[in-house]
Amino acid sequence: MLRHYLQDLRPEPCRVTLLAPAANPELRAQYEVFTRLGGETLSYGSVVLPEVSNALGGVPDDFVALMSTAVAADADLVVTEAVPSGVDSQEVRGKLHVAFVDWPTVKRECEIFVRGHEVPWSFACPSWYCPWTPFYSIAEPDTTLIRLWERAGAAGMPPDTLELMRSLALNRHAALSYTRDKLLFYVQQERAAKRHKLHLQDFAFEIGYFLNHYYVLLWAGLDQINWIVNAAFNLEFRTKDWRRVGTLNKDFLRRMRERAQRVADIYEDSDFVRWVKMLAGARHFVAHGGFSMPTELYIRSGDDPSDDELDKEIEQGNEWRELDRMFPREWLDLFRPTFRHKARLARHQKIEARFIKIEIDGEEVLITPSMNIEWDFNNFFGFAHKIADVAIERLTA
Repeated sequence: MLRHYLQDLRPEPCRVTLLAPAANPELRAQYEVFTRLGGETLSYGSVVLPEVSNALGGVPDDFVALMSTAVAADADLVVTEAVPSGVDSQEVRGKLHVAFVDWPTVKRECEIFVRGHEVPWSFACPSWYCPWTPFYSIAEPDTTLIRLWERAGAAGMPPDTLELMRSLALNRHAALSYTRDKLLFYVQQERAAKRHKLHLQDFAFEIGYFLNHYYVLLWAGLDQINWIVNAAFNLEFRTKDWRRVGTLNKDFLRRMRERAQRVADIYEDSDFVRWVKMLAGARHFVAHGGFSMPTELYIRSGDDPSDDELDKEIEQGNEWRELDRMFPREWLDLFRPTFRHKARLARHQKIEARFIKIEIDGEEVLITPSMNIEWDFNNFFGFAHKIADVAIERLTA
């Protein structure tokens, strides 16, 4: 259905391709159905690539052959039910930049892929030409926060509090969901770029751009929840007290313990506090310190060579010789610092994940934002739902 929809759009924004290894005579009926649904059968099914064999040392031959076939076909995802024991999916993804997943995850990855190309699509609620404005409320409604908003309206809560609840359940939920999907889309693109060895395109800028929005949206969402708690549990802070209404504010938590101990327990949960402090550091950095572009990390291996030693190595390389034929010497020397930098980095061990540096409790720490995207999303809405459940119970009573 999704593939038909994409073909209906003009111009076709993107394409999802279904591939299978060379036809297995024992699965003739399955291959006939697969072909009828638009799948493509490869002309090979048991190749073994040296780079895959080296990356998956000690893994059964049939799995090496499967992953070699996927790499040769430039597949992004491999669907398989038979994953050998002892195979680390993250390690395979880091080495080969191909993910092996189950079928529900494939569908989720397809949703992310087309949404990244500005095509709102959900397998749970498929529809043609749905605009973004109602999309997440239809496809992935936050029923818990919507129920809180409706219950508060029935209880006669003030209009400004109802608007906070409406905005949290609809607008902020949609904005965070859209930003999450954009970030996950660029993680897909980063994986493909690594698979194709595109050294000049790593999508760090695009990921950083949406991370800036993400952290501000999450932090502002916590502020919304704080004011909802203030109204729903009669904490009696006023607008002029805005500096005291904060997720980690001692005055706010003290009054909460006096009047709503169950809510205070949610706020003071150790896992939640750890996440909030990390979010606070990231949000403070993007709001006041810099741009959250994840950067590479290298571990030094031995002493750095001198510039003269690096220059001798550089000048023997094909890239330098090619430039030497194209540009005069005085121009060529302008490239030398860049070549030295690349040569130095090539001597060090590169960490696969990308990091940004933030401050938590006065200490500098490194976080991996691309790996935390869904973790951040789930922490925020998990917290919001716990608060909503207690608030709904109170409003009902």
